[in-house]
Amino acid sequence: MTLELCKHHAYIDHNEDDNLVEIYASAAENAVENYLECPLASKEVDGKLPEDLLNAMLLFFGSLYANRE
Repeated sequence: MTLELCKHHAYIDHNEDDNLVEIYASAAENAVENYLECPLASKEVDGKLPEDLLNAMLLFFGSLYANRE
């Protein structure tokens, strides 16, 4: 997931949280990989992840970002 995609998903229009966004995006990717028990790269089709996996990662990312303290 790109920084831009995550920021668009969470309606973030500033750069102050970019480090945090990247950390949460990485956590979301790792969570999906752990659930699948395989690297995300193995699920790519024509260089892209299936939309259901991308949506799962975005939902998890959004939850982490929305519930930060």
